[in-house]
Amino acid sequence: MEIAVIIPVYNAEAYVADAVQSALQFEEVKEVILIEDCSPDNALAVCKELERQHERVKLYQHENGINKGAGASRNLGIQKATCPYIAFLDADDLFLTNRFDAEREYWREGKDFDAMYGALGIHFYSQEAQEKYASHFSSKFTVVRNFKAGESMFEELLGINEKRRGHIHLDTLTVRKVVLARMPMHFQENLRLHQDYEFTIRLGYYAQVVPGILAQAIATRGVHLENRYTKVGFKEKKYYRNQLLVWEALDRWAQEEGLAARYKQFIARKIYAYKIAGSYFFSAWSLFLKYLLKERQVLKEYRIYYRTMLNR
Repeated sequence: MEIAVIIPVYNAEAYVADAVQSALQFEEVKEVILIEDCSPDNALAVCKELERQHERVKLYQHENGINKGAGASRNLGIQKATCPYIAFLDADDLFLTNRFDAEREYWREGKDFDAMYGALGIHFYSQEAQEKYASHFSSKFTVVRNFKAGESMFEELLGINEKRRGHIHLDTLTVRKVVLARMPMHFQENLRLHQDYEFTIRLGYYAQVVPGILAQAIATRGVHLENRYTKVGFKEKKYYRNQLLVWEALDRWAQEEGLAARYKQFIARKIYAYKIAGSYFFSAWSLFLKYLLKERQVLKEYRIYYRTMLNR
């Protein structure tokens, strides 16, 4: 089994060497692809040294050395990868020693898979980070739970089912490169946040996604005071506006792909909900009444809005 691990690097001078080492521990990992994204710190020099020290490490930058974001960096990594399987790792996260155990078992049994996911744990780089951000992470693992063979991972990740059972984190995802070729686009480069979430939803439409190790973490998310994601509070309007961009991107894709009407309607309702949640009080109520008249069932999607109003 041959796997390429893609690591976008931005402002990760203090973390990227550990991330690379956590990927190099596996014989199956034939290449670790670093995409340095014009970091303001000394990350480029660290990446160059890692490439010099390790034959399997390959370093790339965007044309003219400009900053293009994590989505564009992962897309470039996919282009450069030569292995049949691709895995992703954030530059401040780590693979654990069991990261590819489930994939290896499939391989030994002569079975194949489009994509496989597992459980993500968490580690805090400091006590201050833990005190500040521990409330952002309500469960022990980030993973889709109790997913059964024959169910639609696309519907699960989209959230069209009554009960959401979690989501897939990129650090735990292994996907065949030929499956990615089925997708008309990979990561949305205009999304600076949540482009990984949007990507996994669409991947569920094109790929047969199977569970790997769910009872214990196979990778850990690193949380520190400089995480961009944790700086956007879940009760802040900026969070809902970023979510709105995700669902608008999904809406464009759904129209281009010709998805079934029920999927398009569900996405439209999510857009309504996030428009309201991201608006100020009077604008929010104006939008609420407008969409209530247009689509009565959208009330179901407004629970997020009510929670926002109550928490102000």
